[in-house]
Order: sequence, then C-alpha cells, then structure tokens
Amino acid sequence: MIIEFYPNPNKPVAPPPVVYTGGTSNGFLEYQATNRGISVEEFVRRDEAVRKESLKAQYAVGEMMFPFSKSEYERLGKCRILAIHRRYVDLGKDYKWEDDRPLFIVSASAEKTNYSTFLATAGFFKRTEPTE
Repeated sequence: MIIEFYPNPNKPVAPPPVVYTGGTSNGFLEYQATNRGISVEEFVRRDEAVRKESLKAQYAVGEMMFPFSKSEYERLGKCRILAIHRRYVDLGKDYKWEDDRPLFIVSASAEKTNYSTFLATAGFFKRTEPTE
C-alpha cells in the first residue's frame, strides 16, 4: 500500500511579520499611525509592547478559563477566551492607550453575566479554580 500526503490548499497562510526599518517607506505603519494620531515610532513602540504582553497569555482562543481571584470568579463565573490581541492593530483604533495602565489584550465572555464580553490583561485568567 502506498500513501501520499498533500498540503491543504485551503489552509490560511499567516501574513509575514511587519519589519520597521526606520525609513518612511512602509505605508502600512504610516497609515496605522496616522489613524491613531501618533508617530510611526510611537506606533512601533506600542506594537512591540502588545506583542511582548501577548506572550504571557498561556491559553488559546476558545478555552474556558477561571478569573484569578475567588471574588472575580463569583462575579463572572468561568470565562471563554474570544480573542488574544497579539498586535496593536488588533486592539482597534478606538483603544485608549495609557502608558501607566496595564495592557488589556484579551477579549473574553463571562457565563454569569449572560456572556457579555470584556477586555482583560493576560494574567487575569488561570486554568484552575481560584481558592482565594
């Protein structure tokens, strides 16, 4: 018996990473920065901060997770991870950036609030039920 495997032609291909070279030739970065009313350098700085923070999310989209504290668990119940925003662009142009606030990069829905959606930090969720 002979078996051959072929790649799935419908499999989505990940877009290449955006590399900032310091010049003004990257239209994507200029467009995104202009939409947010910031410089390209500031956009790149924020994008790197979001990418770094998103690495702390050690769970996947679709998983049911527990909030970090017992009081939050009693208020929200288990939460389903809807999205992990891995780039600054993913947060949307209406995201209010403040340097002294933590980055809210995870979208989730809570079962006790009729599955209303909310934004949270990457460390807000854990796999085990909280005891404190």
